[in-house]
Amino acid sequence: MKNKGKTEEMKALKSRHGTASMILKWTLTILFSTVVRWLLIYFDFGEVFKRRVEISSPITSWFRVEECITLSQLGLSPYSGDVCHQPPLIVEIFKLLPSKWTVPFFVMTDLATGIVLSKLCQSYIASQLSAQDSEKKEYAADTKSIWIKENSIVHFIVLNLYLLNPFTILTCVAQSTNVINNFVISLLLFSMSKGYWSMASICVAFGSYISLYPIMLIVPVILSVKKGASGNMLKIFACLTWFFLTLFALLYGSYVVNHSWDFIDAVYGFILQAPDLTPNMGLFWYFFLEMFDHFRLFFLVVYQINVFIYALPLAIVFRNRPMILSYALLSLMVLFQSYSNMGNLSLPFALIPLWSHLYPYMRNFLLIAGMFFFTSLLAPSMWYLWIYAGMGNANFFYAVTLAYNTAQVFLLSDVLYAFLRHQFHLKNGLSPKTKDGKEGIVIMK
Repeated sequence: MKNKGKTEEMKALKSRHGTASMILKWTLTILFSTVVRWLLIYFDFGEVFKRRVEISSPITSWFRVEECITLSQLGLSPYSGDVCHQPPLIVEIFKLLPSKWTVPFFVMTDLATGIVLSKLCQSYIASQLSAQDSEKKEYAADTKSIWIKENSIVHFIVLNLYLLNPFTILTCVAQSTNVINNFVISLLLFSMSKGYWSMASICVAFGSYISLYPIMLIVPVILSVKKGASGNMLKIFACLTWFFLTLFALLYGSYVVNHSWDFIDAVYGFILQAPDLTPNMGLFWYFFLEMFDHFRLFFLVVYQINVFIYALPLAIVFRNRPMILSYALLSLMVLFQSYSNMGNLSLPFALIPLWSHLYPYMRNFLLIAGMFFFTSLLAPSMWYLWIYAGMGNANFFYAVTLAYNTAQVFLLSDVLYAFLRHQFHLKNGLSPKTKDGKEGIVIMK
């Protein structure tokens, strides 16, 4: 009995020590992340990064927000020209916010996003372990080695992967409004993982209001409700009602603030029509720069459909896995949106540790890491050669953006392949047999 009591006491002591150690690590990460951001801003690196096409785009640029505020304060409509492409309520928030609080606002929002993502990771892994306990009777006998295991540091890895990601840091330092979008989407995913479906629907409405493309995330939210509420149609209807009411309230509030509906075309028409061909890390600008005008509308429709069309087949395949579906849709948004930048990638990139048990099935990790590393270095170099040195042309920079976007395709396909392969082995065993009893070869198509 004494030995048993000592064992339990030791376990409790280790648990308390582990908790204290993790709290200390969390605190140090958050402090370090804050200091790095403040130092870069203090030494005026923000003014440099605000102008970088790799970090800011026409719909996230802080310079454009400042122009919107100035025009609004002068009593002019910020949407009468081709400068302002931020929703009116976002402009109004920064208009009311004292200028000395602008930098703390961006830093605190970025830190909050990292914390929410870490909490999302804890919640999601707990739900996955619970689901595994209820489903393991259906698993093949030899699959215990590939079961999801409790990992106390994954949420800490997610925190570090977001807050210490150079793309995240530079986006925050440049005061890109992408910081706000990341926070809203992280809150959406956290709400979905906890079963707060009304809150998730409201977050989808806010994300759609800010940058349009997150409207696709209503699909995984509905699937999450369908799975968690046993297909309760009343709860699905309630979520859709919350979504549409919130979106209507935001749009009508924008009309009240702006005294006009002209922001609809200036914000959402600008995203869909992509009239600004300023180079960025996306695929649109170069393609339409070379496009004859009479072909433009057709290919514009094709490109925009390309963003949304994958939602249906992915929803069918991952109908019981709304979180991996959310990751896939987020990655597709980053890949195909009109005005993309490196900061957009920081959110889906931080979600990858949620599926750390899939790493053995990923095939191209080294190639993908190398492509991201070298394109991150080459993008500013090619931009300098093209714009400042005059020793190159648009092809130099676009070649880098193609490699960067190809790396995103490889990463997404690798994660989805690994997920499906893992699910297959759980059901069929690590060494599946053919009908005649011979060892089979798994070919994923």
